[in-house]
Amino acid sequence: MQKEIKKKKMNPLMNEPPKLYGREDVKKDLSWKPPKFKTQEYLYNSTIQERLSKVFDWAGTQISGLMEGVVEEFGEEGLAKVAKGLYKKRYKQAKEMLKSGEFRKEDVNPRNLASLIMEWDACLGIFEDVVESIEEKFHVRIYSCQLAKYFNRMQCIASSAEAQGLIDGLSNGEFVFINGPCILSGGDPYCEWSVEKVE
Repeated sequence: MQKEIKKKKMNPLMNEPPKLYGREDVKKDLSWKPPKFKTQEYLYNSTIQERLSKVFDWAGTQISGLMEGVVEEFGEEGLAKVAKGLYKKRYKQAKEMLKSGEFRKEDVNPRNLASLIMEWDACLGIFEDVVESIEEKFHVRIYSCQLAKYFNRMQCIASSAEAQGLIDGLSNGEFVFINGPCILSGGDPYCEWSVEKVE
């Protein structure tokens, strides 16, 4: 008996797949040359804050769109695979950081591990307030996040797999990254997470 081939479900908003440049049926115009100009001339008079806001808007829309597409096509299992991929990438990066000396084994503690995540978050316009800093735990809260308006609770939790991969890779499982019960994208007044020693 021949196995029935299931057709992939199309996005109901699209009658056909998006047309992408670079296909063979798209003719190349090799005669065109880009004009000489300075990028600054195209930035008008926008401030750094306005430019950063546009970057966050672009990144947030792009990432959340990718995750929504995965969930639509493959369900929550697809998002779990995305989380697994993010975890593995950061875990591998953590091992490379130890190997290169960028991060030393003797520096493994909750504060230093959390600081790495906070540095990356700052690049995305996310700034943490420290709630507790002790030898076994570093706990923070976030009251303002540039990306929260684009993500839902499930997407935020999936993306936090990156942080878990980093912490696991650097500490060899001695410490763990924990998401708190509150999350801005879920309608709570703040997000919270902590790096804690495994008991």
